[in-house]
Amino acid sequence: MSPSLFKQDSPDGQGAVRPESRERIPVEPIEKSRRRRREEPGSISVLGVGIEVTGEIKARGDVQIEGRLKGDLTVEGQVAIQTDGSVEGDVRADRVIVAGRVDGSIEAQESARFVDGARVDADVTSPRVQLEDGATLNGRVDMGDRSKKRAKEDREEKQEPTQGAA
Repeated sequence: MSPSLFKQDSPDGQGAVRPESRERIPVEPIEKSRRRRREEPGSISVLGVGIEVTGEIKARGDVQIEGRLKGDLTVEGQVAIQTDGSVEGDVRADRVIVAGRVDGSIEAQESARFVDGARVDADVTSPRVQLEDGATLNGRVDMGDRSKKRAKEDREEKQEPTQGAA
């Protein structure tokens, strides 16, 4: 793959290539009904191997990180952080797949998946979380409505006046 900052590729339906092994991890297209303002359906923006970006990135469509990002990443689509890819910052997307490294937080509207070799030091918020054998996750996991409901109940308990204090 060329080391360009961002390039547009049409996925072949086979997934994204892990650079050192040429093994593929899935980069699944988002169903048409769930696409939001996609620029080019089926396109992937790539932060290439050997590229380091410092700053915030906002994107529509799917994003693949093969290089290094120091900053926040907000995507209307899917994010795939490849084996050699890393993000030092917050990641927000519809779906997140991590095979590389993340230091920060992850918020996935649909699902978060951590594959073999992923190294994640982040709090994760997503209704669906999949942690595969060989992946490392250090942080809190909040799986949506149930966790939010528990947090609300905890806050309400703290607000109730205590009985028997004179």
